[in-house]
Amino acid sequence: MLAIISDLHLQDTAFDCVRYREGNELKQIGVRRNVKAAAFERLIARVLEAARRRKSEEIHLVFAGDTFELHRAPGWFFGPNNQARPTDFPVGEDIEANPLRGKVVEILDRLKDDPDHAEFWQAIREFVHRPPADCPRVTVHYVPGNHDRLANAWPTVRRRVRWMLGMDETVGDPFPVRLDFSGPPLGKYGVRIRHGHEYDPPNFSGSTKTGTALALDWQAYLKPAFGDYITVDVAMRLALAFRARYAAAMRGVVDPKEKLPRPDKLRELYLALTEFDDVRPVSLLTDYLAKRMQSRRNEAFGALKPILRDVIETAVADRLFMAQASKHVPKLLLKLLPELVKNLSPAMIEEVVRKFSKSSGEDTDTPGRRALGEFAPGGGFNLVVAGHTHRPEQVPLAGGHAPKDALYLNSGTWRTTLPYGVGDFGRLRAYTMIFCYNDAEQAAGPDDGRTFEAWTGHLAADSLGPYDEAVKEHSLAPAGVMQLVFESLEPIAVEKELNGAELRIHFGVDDQVRKAEFEKVRAGADRLSITQPPLPLDPDLDGDLWFHGVEVDWGTNPLDYDDPLPWALEPLPRESARGQFKAGSYDLRILGRGVGGVDRTEFILRYRIERG
Repeated sequence: MLAIISDLHLQDTAFDCVRYREGNELKQIGVRRNVKAAAFERLIARVLEAARRRKSEEIHLVFAGDTFELHRAPGWFFGPNNQARPTDFPVGEDIEANPLRGKVVEILDRLKDDPDHAEFWQAIREFVHRPPADCPRVTVHYVPGNHDRLANAWPTVRRRVRWMLGMDETVGDPFPVRLDFSGPPLGKYGVRIRHGHEYDPPNFSGSTKTGTALALDWQAYLKPAFGDYITVDVAMRLALAFRARYAAAMRGVVDPKEKLPRPDKLRELYLALTEFDDVRPVSLLTDYLAKRMQSRRNEAFGALKPILRDVIETAVADRLFMAQASKHVPKLLLKLLPELVKNLSPAMIEEVVRKFSKSSGEDTDTPGRRALGEFAPGGGFNLVVAGHTHRPEQVPLAGGHAPKDALYLNSGTWRTTLPYGVGDFGRLRAYTMIFCYNDAEQAAGPDDGRTFEAWTGHLAADSLGPYDEAVKEHSLAPAGVMQLVFESLEPIAVEKELNGAELRIHFGVDDQVRKAEFEKVRAGADRLSITQPPLPLDPDLDGDLWFHGVEVDWGTNPLDYDDPLPWALEPLPRESARGQFKAGSYDLRILGRGVGGVDRTEFILRYRIERG
């Protein structure tokens, strides 16, 4: 039998959590969204039940793409290689010096070693290598999707993935982009399986024509798509830039000069941003944010203004974004967007986001209609199974070369979704699977003529989603033993000004704030000394090292605005998870994503951690 699941989107969510103090109580916020081992164990139970009923001699367990969330990961913005992105192409060699490979390995290793996922990997490996006595042989298959396509880029990464999924980790061969169970060697099931992004232009850079998409080899599937940029430098960037900009305010330290929502509302808005790409339909993203903030929506979109400006200025400096976006919006207007955003009111900001999200949610064709074009004389299959859309469905197909019993099946998702219902958004944790049977299994089972089963259920949602709770596990390390000393800011690249740039910067750790001003700053100049008192470090908090600032515009024109500097955010190094901070000298790279010229900005913030 075939057991097909997809779109688990197993994700590194540890950095979503923000700790803060409320009076004498230590609290934390975050979002519970990952799939647990218990869900997979339920799947195993159903698979074994069906296999026994059908007297199956084999079980093919198929992970049909987007199993690993490699794109929606904060690690892209951390560390010395924080310039690497999934949109970089070609992918480069399988060597440690390759920044893109290094980032993918780092993100995948965090998923592999994360205690939140350890039981999940163990459950898979137990099922494959130590199944129950009456279980038929189990073979695992994996087809990469658009969010984990880079798992197929290098042999070392492919071996890691095979280990995690219970496959033979000594094999470094490429994973297939589709599986046809229509005869030897996989078995005659009459089923084609693929991820499903092949016909989704924003998420597939190759041809999306029905006759050519699946004719492309696995290397073509490695090419970046517009959706890669949106996931990392829009969805992920929004949440991280917000956290960097309002690190202290979310923890209750508010500058009275800033007109901001209350700290609890800022925290609520941050959590909404971390779930931004779970909203369905995508066209209602703005409505989702507005619903979360209710009567304080003007404050919310006012707080989002510098964040959106950062996202937009980064986007118009990116070649891939401009090449794709200019197909729908005039390039001149795109280049003017950063200047336009400076002058927009919160209500106008809300309308801009609304229009953008509506256009990004437009569907050009249905997956079922595209699947119809895959049937050819003698193809040997009557079922096309895919995921990607997160919408489980069964669509009868007629016409062309499709056999009379042809169907398109969507395997849905195990990821939390936020669908819009009547009056508000809800929260669902889908639990979908598809079982397909060969001729012998159909004959051995109940006489119901069933060739496949499509199950769609939901796991309890009350334990999922955002939380704001007291911290139960405190750090064993004492507070105040270690301190952080800021040493200098080194200007690598900065916007050219006649007399040098004037910088006004804010930086700190968690809820502790430091400020500094520098004049006549030029690229390549000597390091700018920072003379600030040390910051005592509290291991019970997150150790968020953050930076943001502006290049001051002293013009007399009322439309002149200070230009924001690139922001940076990174957890301080620790001896162990939630342990004491690790002594040493370190650098924080503050990098603008501009493609060059006067818009490129880069600094190095140097600091050290030492005993207090």
